[in-house]
Amino acid sequence: MRMRNPISRTALMLVLLAASAAPTSAQLPSASTGALGMGGNFTAAARGFGAVAWNPALLASSRNEMASMTLLTTMGGAGIGPIELSDIADYSDRLVPEPVKQEWLDRVPVGGAERGTVNADLTWGAAQIGHFGLQVSSSVRTIADLSRDVLQLILFGNIDEDGNPASLDFAGSSLDLAAYTTFAGGYAHPFEILPGMRLLVGATAKYTVGHVVITGDDSRGTATGTGFNVAFPIVNSVIDPDSFTLNNGGGFGFDVGAALEMGPWTFAAAIENVVSTFEWDMDDLRFRPLTLEAVEARLVADTEERPFDAAPESLREHVEELGFKRSVSLGAAYRPSSMLLLSADLRHGSNDGIVTDATSHLGAGVEYRPIPWLPLRAGAAAIQFGEDNAGYQVGGGIGVNLGGWNLSASALQRDTELYGGETMFMATIFATGLP
Repeated sequence: MRMRNPISRTALMLVLLAASAAPTSAQLPSASTGALGMGGNFTAAARGFGAVAWNPALLASSRNEMASMTLLTTMGGAGIGPIELSDIADYSDRLVPEPVKQEWLDRVPVGGAERGTVNADLTWGAAQIGHFGLQVSSSVRTIADLSRDVLQLILFGNIDEDGNPASLDFAGSSLDLAAYTTFAGGYAHPFEILPGMRLLVGATAKYTVGHVVITGDDSRGTATGTGFNVAFPIVNSVIDPDSFTLNNGGGFGFDVGAALEMGPWTFAAAIENVVSTFEWDMDDLRFRPLTLEAVEARLVADTEERPFDAAPESLREHVEELGFKRSVSLGAAYRPSSMLLLSADLRHGSNDGIVTDATSHLGAGVEYRPIPWLPLRAGAAAIQFGEDNAGYQVGGGIGVNLGGWNLSASALQRDTELYGGETMFMATIFATGLP
């Protein structure tokens, strides 16, 4: 059964959105807009309530106020590439020409994929009182890969651009979606080493409740000139309204940090998830084979729900690994005056599990106050996702601090070689003390 697919802009947009929206960020998201505005270079520059997530040692920073807090800080980001939604903006309600579709397909390397990410964070509240800090945040992390051959089926059907039968292999697509809430408490203690030199040591303890998980990493199937079959087995938490629960897993995590204050300089290090016990409750998970086959000019589908134990072994193992991984950060900050702050970060972590942040990060940021109550922020970093996908990110932001109150907003643009761009935006609705 041959199929040529005269795809329209609207249809393609729906497919791409489905690929991206079915985990920039960490288990405990940043509550500081200043961090995003400085390009994510905040390991040694975090202050006040922002230190809970970035480096708990800085809860004891000599530059903190006695107390600071924020409510309802939001951060969201989305991206899709290498075929981006902007690429199809000129084809509203009309067919996409064949040469354009081929150019789009050529952007995805053989063995590669079209990737979509959607991330959202809401920090319900974060506070620092003296050397103590608290934070409660909810997060959604999504990352989806659509293999090149699946994309070719969407664009051209199961024949190639020349009208000949196509042999396609549908392996290589994946989806991870997780929603969870993290409760965190941190404490730091300062040690006076020498006059003008202080060592700060701190830790953050976290407990995460898993709400929703949908994951699949074992797509398979083929297409020929006479038809196709495709399977995308997934595991998901119960979504039936009669039995839905927000508690589908949980576990503890611990972060540690240290910082050395030397006059205008601060040197810092932090390790996220030195210990992490988070796991999904397997008794609350279900398996769906999600198969679709073209048989004698008709489509046969299987979406029936089954027990988790019926899932393929590789998919069960993937669910067991879908937790929070360790990452290590090093940073330096230089504050020559109250008007200027410079910072630099070097980070390395895992791109596995729920978190969708870069595996490596090297960057620098600046905060400048031309007027004491007007912080302007900018930053950039070279980033890498795995071995073969490098890129960069650039951020900027602005704030207004009046009478101990502050409002601020920041944005960050990220671009990588294989997956195109991702845009993130963060806003502080209410905060007192340091941003």
